[in-house]
Amino acid sequence: MPTEAELKDLFSNFSIFGVGYLDNIYFEDLEHLENLNFPCPNARNADHLNLDHYSKSIQNCLANINQQIEQSILAHFFGDIKSNGYFFWDGSDQASQNWHNDFKTKTHHNCNFLLYLNDLNREDGGQLEVRGPLETKTIFPRKYRLVWLNQLHQFQHRVHNTPKTRRVIEFKYNLKGWGL
Repeated sequence: MPTEAELKDLFSNFSIFGVGYLDNIYFEDLEHLENLNFPCPNARNADHLNLDHYSKSIQNCLANINQQIEQSILAHFFGDIKSNGYFFWDGSDQASQNWHNDFKTKTHHNCNFLLYLNDLNREDGGQLEVRGPLETKTIFPRKYRLVWLNQLHQFQHRVHNTPKTRRVIEFKYNLKGWGL
């Protein structure tokens, strides 16, 4: 995880409010994920997954990462943080390949973090595109890279299909005062 000073520098210089995302945040101590056998191969749509499908070790691992995001990143900027769950994706569903925004109601998540578990490059596909009023950005999955997405109405994103494995864990949050 970045230091508090590095995080504030990233946050101020590459505004999640201006362009809709913040990337290049890396977890460096997640080697234990290599040994976890995620039981949901080809889980294309996180909305259909239930944590009951995961073993206790996976649930504990996800809860720990969720807590690290809250304490190491979000708590520096927001006082009222509500986690709305975490989900495992392997690939992407058709709806995610179209421009969309995940924000539905004020009680739903207004931001999320994507933690990639493998690398993909331009030839592989599987990239994430984020667009807002200022720019459109392409982000290629990098192992243990955390991408913070703003889900407010002015920002949209989509995922490109890939025949390769594209594993990502999504962490959803509702932050009070987040642009509302």
